[in-house]
Amino acid sequence: MAAHIFDLKRNAFVLWRPHNSDPVPRLIIGEFKPGNPPILANRQQHELNPLSGHPDVFGIDAAACGLNDGTVYHYWFEVSDSNPFHKPPQRILCTDPTAFTVDWRLLAPLVASPSYSADDQHPAAVIKFSGGHLIPCDAAGEQFNSAPAIAAGKALPNNKLVIYELPTGWSKINVHGDTEVGVGTFRDVMALIDQSAEAANFAGVPALAAGQSHLEKLGINALELLPPADSHVNREWGYATKNYFTPRL
Repeated sequence: MAAHIFDLKRNAFVLWRPHNSDPVPRLIIGEFKPGNPPILANRQQHELNPLSGHPDVFGIDAAACGLNDGTVYHYWFEVSDSNPFHKPPQRILCTDPTAFTVDWRLLAPLVASPSYSADDQHPAAVIKFSGGHLIPCDAAGEQFNSAPAIAAGKALPNNKLVIYELPTGWSKINVHGDTEVGVGTFRDVMALIDQSAEAANFAGVPALAAGQSHLEKLGINALELLPPADSHVNREWGYATKNYFTPRL
């Protein structure tokens, strides 16, 4: 039976095909605590094991992790590094490759080895535990409700699609004329396409104002979000990503 990883992710933390599985990967999970620097509070770790019937998928049921209902969690997977340029290889914390949201405020600790640098500090993934399920959300706990599936035969043909690629790292000019870099939330994305939606981190930007549907005005009819773990450092155009999954709205 074929596994659908997003069905599995509703109730479990799952990692597909880690390169090195001995020792087994671990889930490192806790709650974001602001500070200078921020930390992972109430830290837990749990071993991942191959799922029954799916030997390439390692995971653990969320119900077995002692999580509190309605709580937003930050987490990484601890794996054995397979990068040939890191010698000797270490155990590292990596971003969930299929994370719905990542939080660049909270980075994995720097590995104490000369071959590792700040570029190897991966951001924490974010998820909410609610009603026994793992629910995609923003770092503040805001949930995103996707649009209903398009009925068969009703989708636009490929030659009619106008696709807009949207990075999750946005910028704006503040009142002093300086560039501010921030992270757009699901609410900010919805404010670009839904006149009734209100922006969050980028409230006050005219294109996201209530009553606007900026991308629709541009003639956009398909939106693709670039990978949520795109490089936070250089903010240049391109993928520069630390994971390779791209969710679509």
